[in-house]
Amino acid sequence: MVETETGGFGDTPAPSLEHAARKAWRALYPESIEPLDVEAVQTPTRGKRTTVYRLKGVGPQGSAVIAKRSRASKAMLERITYEEVLPHFPGPTLRYYGCAQEEDGDFSWLFLEDAGGEPYSSHIDEHRLIAARWLGLLHLTAAGLNVQALLPHRGTGFYLGELRSARATILENLGNPVLDPADLSVLRAIISHYDVLESQWGQVDALCGEMPQTVVHGHVETRNLRVRTTDSGSVLLVFDWETASWGTPAIDLAQLIFDSVSPPVVAYLSGAGPLWPRLDARDVHRLAHIGGLFRTILDISSETYGLVYEKWASQGPEFARNYARWCMHDLRTYGTALDQGIVTLLS
Repeated sequence: MVETETGGFGDTPAPSLEHAARKAWRALYPESIEPLDVEAVQTPTRGKRTTVYRLKGVGPQGSAVIAKRSRASKAMLERITYEEVLPHFPGPTLRYYGCAQEEDGDFSWLFLEDAGGEPYSSHIDEHRLIAARWLGLLHLTAAGLNVQALLPHRGTGFYLGELRSARATILENLGNPVLDPADLSVLRAIISHYDVLESQWGQVDALCGEMPQTVVHGHVETRNLRVRTTDSGSVLLVFDWETASWGTPAIDLAQLIFDSVSPPVVAYLSGAGPLWPRLDARDVHRLAHIGGLFRTILDISSETYGLVYEKWASQGPEFARNYARWCMHDLRTYGTALDQGIVTLLS
């Protein structure tokens, strides 16, 4: 299901967006040749309005350029990262070609080198090792940059606020007529888990307080990474910085949850260790588990909007029912992860 020219959802990408990608690229590079082809890489899905195209042949030596269209606020975070953070990073990064805002100001286009390479897999030890070292180097380098005022702050209080907001939304919508008894059982379990987690939040604050704040990617997952083979070995390339923030890096260390990168803690400490010499591998393991809880909290928050019957009923009862079904499918998975994460935190 992808965005159509009318802004709804259909089966083919909107030709107007393909044209807009070409237009935005030419605004930045008026002397550029026309793309040999424009390939749709990512199209809008439920709850996500990002569109990604591959412009073939317009980069250096005829390489492809990735054109990413997203909300202007999200594009700005990526622009800040590529312009103010990554130029100081001593490791490999994608080449950034620029950003162009659409005329109405609601959306912007970001242009990047095509990462290519092979997909990242947390089942391949070499991938996990280079990811751990990359993240350690990022957190160490970025902690010394003066970019706090440019990025949103996401300390532990941010995640506690998300927990409370999602819990309130769930409580307010337990009367949704499309929810069945099994759904209500899942939702009440999430509420119960959240009550327990909130009661232990002082433990979360204390451990995260041991880590200096730094630039955080916030969504380090397998789909946002590629591994490229070079003459000097394999290198990691990271993209999709639209959740970049300044705060505790625990969320970037999440282990074995959904499609997390699961960086080995010892390898991570080899890069980031100078930042927090008081922490040992056991402490960082606990931080990684907290990072998994942070990821789960954000994922639950992203699905609770589907429980608001009044929001979707205007498009028909069947649409509202299907939307709730989609969200409940994910909430069941996240509820299980939440239960496991709390058990680990309390052990």
